[in-house]
Amino acid sequence: MRVHESIDALAYASADAVPASLRHEAETRIAAEMGTMAREGVSLATFERRLPSLPAMSSSTLFAQELQRVESGKESSPAIDTDRARMDEPAEGSSLEEWERALANAEVQYEHTQTRILNLELLEKYGVSAWKVHLQHLERMEANLRRHLSEQKEAVEAINQARRREHASADAELSKLSAQYQSLVQRTADIRAACESMVS
Repeated sequence: MRVHESIDALAYASADAVPASLRHEAETRIAAEMGTMAREGVSLATFERRLPSLPAMSSSTLFAQELQRVESGKESSPAIDTDRARMDEPAEGSSLEEWERALANAEVQYEHTQTRILNLELLEKYGVSAWKVHLQHLERMEANLRRHLSEQKEAVEAINQARRREHASADAELSKLSAQYQSLVQRTADIRAACESMVS
């Protein structure tokens, strides 16, 4: 259906204008469709048939490599490299370069430890306040969303009320025009009958 397609229907005013036979047929079809959906909802096989088919994976190089890895029993990913966090002391008789590398590594580990301690102290001091600020932010977001939802509901209700008034006005106008049409048809028939009687 097109977005701007005109629909000739007065949902609020013409609810009782649908013939009983059509209403019964529509309700019967709706009930049958709902029964079909209910039955299909219980069957897992029926649900699976509605799912789209899986894409072909035979042409995927990545899939083939992963399948080969699983079959060979290898780990999914390499273990975390912990060597850089170790502080092994060079053996006796090591060269000056090895001692310099060990000293540089010890300095790095010391700075890393100091940074972790600082982060923990900051978290202990300001962590509670940070969570409070975050929760206040979430509460403001929730309040804004609730207000927006309320405004949207009011707008929808206003539109429905306006449609109801328009439908009622259109229904009254259609009833008036229908009565005028019937009156004109009757008057035309009377004039035609009078003319035929005069001719005869």
